Amino acid sequence: MPLRSALTGAAADPHAFGLLALLIGFYRLTQNGLGDLYYTAADLTGSRSIHALFYSTFDRGGVMAVDKPPLGLVGPAAAIHLFGVSSWTVLGPQVVLFALGVGLICAALQRWFDRRTGLIAASIVMLTPMSVAIARSNNPDELLVLLTIVSLIAVVDSLRDPRLRHVLIAGLAVGLAFNTKELQAVVTVPAILAGLLFFSPLPLRQRAARTAAFAAVAGGVSIAWITAVDSVAPSARPYVPNSTDNTEARLAFGFNGTHRIAKLAHSGNARVRSGWIGTLRRLAPQRTLFGRVYSAQTSWLLLAALIGALVVLAQRRVSRITFFLMLWTGIHVAVLAYMPGKFSAYYLAPLIPGIAALVAFAADAILPTSFQPRDGSTRPVNWTDTGALSILLAAVAIPAVIGARFVGTFAWSSALVLATASIATAIAFQRVGEIRRMASTPRPRARLDTLLRRATVLTATSCLIVPPTSFLYADITRTQESVAPKASLTGVPKPTWRQSAITANDAALIAFVRRHQGAASNVLATSRVTVSAILTVAGYRAVPLGGFFGTDPYPALPELQRTVAAHQLRWIAVPDTPPGRGSAGLARAVAAAPWGPWVRATCRKTPSKAFGAPDLAEFWKDYESETQPRTPLALYDCATTTRPRRRSST
Repeated sequence: MPLRSALTGAAADPHAFGLLALLIGFYRLTQNGLGDLYYTAADLTGSRSIHALFYSTFDRGGVMAVDKPPLGLVGPAAAIHLFGVSSWTVLGPQVVLFALGVGLICAALQRWFDRRTGLIAASIVMLTPMSVAIARSNNPDELLVLLTIVSLIAVVDSLRDPRLRHVLIAGLAVGLAFNTKELQAVVTVPAILAGLLFFSPLPLRQRAARTAAFAAVAGGVSIAWITAVDSVAPSARPYVPNSTDNTEARLAFGFNGTHRIAKLAHSGNARVRSGWIGTLRRLAPQRTLFGRVYSAQTSWLLLAALIGALVVLAQRRVSRITFFLMLWTGIHVAVLAYMPGKFSAYYLAPLIPGIAALVAFAADAILPTSFQPRDGSTRPVNWTDTGALSILLAAVAIPAVIGARFVGTFAWSSALVLATASIATAIAFQRVGEIRRMASTPRPRARLDTLLRRATVLTATSCLIVPPTSFLYADITRTQESVAPKASLTGVPKPTWRQSAITANDAALIAFVRRHQGAASNVLATSRVTVSAILTVAGYRAVPLGGFFGTDPYPALPELQRTVAAHQLRWIAVPDTPPGRGSAGLARAVAAAPWGPWVRATCRKTPSKAFGAPDLAEFWKDYESETQPRTPLALYDCATTTRPRRRSST
């Protein structure tokens, strides 16, 4: 019943917030095009075949899979199957998931605490820049966020209502989240286990049994798909990229798991890495949560969440629910802060619901009473409430300004500095007023008292509203990045001239191949996944060489040679090498082993002028493979090498 009521929502607020989230997500959604073409290609391939969808197949020929489980591809694939390829079908399912998550948070916190807490938390989830950015992309992270919210609600419901089904729902949600983003879904599991084992009102034996039930369901659902895929012969399924042994288990626990933090063991001096001091020194340069990108997306709320937790503790409003939410958020923050490896801004998205709840607790405790609590009690407004509110909202605004300054220059930064100064002035007045009252000095006039209090609340609230609103406006009015979604006030960064040269060369190459594809079943084989994705989305069969990074040893060279010999493939594009240099000493992606050397030695290179590519003389003048690992593609025609020899008449 509790989770069902959270999903349906007896009050109108969850529905209203969900509708508003839909409007924010769908507003000018088409400007983001088809999102990340890597996932769009998998969505399109999965829409044509259940078999392809089950294996997260990337290309139409079934050569390679994407590096994520299929659950995050189901929504876009179903929409494409029903309505065709468009921005609405590729990106729209994520917007719907975003609206469901906002409504769930609003309904759950209203049910657990009061109406205002739910409204504040839902507003934070809906307006945080990273929430909106990830909702308007086709990355599978939005489904991960929704499943994280469902598991959080189910665990809290189990603390209030000790029925087994809440624990089973939590385990199912975690298992499905694992089948969306794999090991990232396990970040919150320690907090869930602690909540079920220590915060439940049940006897110890039943708590242990419920915890074991959760672990069994979560673990069983998590490994079900991996086990099913790895039990199939490699020749009967697509290759698993970024795995060293072509198994989903190695991908889940390797590249998508320990690889994200493995650089800790290989960075810096070994003597520095030992002990607590070494750990701090390793973390210091990373600044994963408070770097110039992350603080402007989500981390600017962390300080306010900490103050919110302190307010709850100081007012002795701690309950099993509030303590669990603080533990859940704290463990999540600690894990993300310890990730120095591959760290993208959208990794912070599942953290937002916990932050929103803590900020809502503090705001509800110190805001002037504009809504009556359910018990009918009232709380007088005093200077202490106003001062605490000012400190809380200033703690939200200052990190936002500092982080946003790195993203772009904008006019409202001066206004925020002025507002922060006004807050400090108002707090100083408040302290003076307290000292006067303690000394039995007559209080200031009531009108001045009211004006100062309202001015303080107004300026502090502006600091809370202006930063996310500015990012929100930029996010829904400007084209944002698709590969690594994040809200930016300036939209997609302008490419460098080197990036523009590579893009123009690739576009000309694709157009040339499409004009001269002939009767071959495969249009092109290339080690650049973006080119393969473009051709796949356009309806052609492209052979991806080397997986996502172009470095995986698949397909094997003999298999590629057989495909060429059977006249099923004519054109092969591998990274061009600097003039006068061989493959030795180049980056692995540029060397494109083992296919690159064979293609360069066997097939005939097509001059770049033949397909209208730009002049690359300037590109090669100061090229260094260590600092510039990407190069333009070179196109090779392998048709002349595969003509069968004429048999002798004798």
